[in-house]
Amino acid sequence: MILLLKTKQDQTSEWIDDKNTEQIENYNDMIVRSFKETIKELQTDLGENIDDWQWEKLHTLTMKHPLSAVKILDKVFKLNRGPFGMPGIYTMQHTELRIDTFMI
Repeated sequence: MILLLKTKQDQTSEWIDDKNTEQIENYNDMIVRSFKETIKELQTDLGENIDDWQWEKLHTLTMKHPLSAVKILDKVFKLNRGPFGMPGIYTMQHTELRIDTFMI
């Protein structure tokens, strides 16, 4: 976070410049580029129509059974459950639920 604030103050910081291009990018260049790349990735994942974009399509939970590591068992018995769309809005929290930690 401190690095982000410092680069905001010094908008031509070498931390911002993409060394893989001949152009020397500044803070605004990278913000616009990041926004465009994000939109392109969302369009690839969720389609061109922004009205169809839903949080639950990107953020899912799959409950993996410990025996699903044996592929033939998982294929025959369909041990895993999900994916289930996870509700949410503008923030994301990385969450992992491991069933094996709850087993007695």
